Amino acid sequence: MAAREYWSMIKDVFSNRNILAISITTSLWSLVQQGWSPFWPKYMKDNLGATVTIIGLITAITTAERLLFQLPGGILADRYGRKKIIVYGTLIRTLSPLIYFFAPTWEWIIPAALINGMASLYMPAFSAIIADSLPEKRRGAGYGAYNTITNLPMMLGPLMGGIAIEMYGYETGIKLFVGLQVITGLIMVVVRQIILKETIESKEKVERRSLVPSKQMF
Repeated sequence: MAAREYWSMIKDVFSNRNILAISITTSLWSLVQQGWSPFWPKYMKDNLGATVTIIGLITAITTAERLLFQLPGGILADRYGRKKIIVYGTLIRTLSPLIYFFAPTWEWIIPAALINGMASLYMPAFSAIIADSLPEKRRGAGYGAYNTITNLPMMLGPLMGGIAIEMYGYETGIKLFVGLQVITGLIMVVVRQIILKETIESKEKVERRSLVPSKQMF
């Protein structure tokens, strides 16, 4: 009985187009990203001439920006809609690996890190669209299923990246996955634009409809 209820819950969660689209696209992004990001600091040091201090500074910049842009991202998601912010945020984030791919020196990584941090604007929209897309009794399951699916690729990505680096060399292996990251990002933009359904408009319509009977009663 417990197993049947579990699979029924999973089916309910992923029957929602928003949850399914976000989970699959984010999983693909995570899989490719983990193929190069664990090896990226060494690449910056050996191939781009960055010092250990510079690598730490770039990481700090990205982390600080993620903190700074969370609140504005939530405000924008409420004002302009979850879907629009997610799609534009995905497009902005794709610019970072594009710059990484062509970067001849570490100085190029700083604007890429700034762009990557700015892209965190769309993270609150992720949480909001998941909450909006599911009935209240399934929200916990929805978040749990999303986190499970998107974290699974993190186990495979580093292994795939390590194999590619051993086969093709450090620079070629890294650039292979960074290039794939750009392609993955562009695919995500298209998929999310086509499949994601805005939740704010539908939510407002439901609220307006719910007010009609009460007005008629008075």
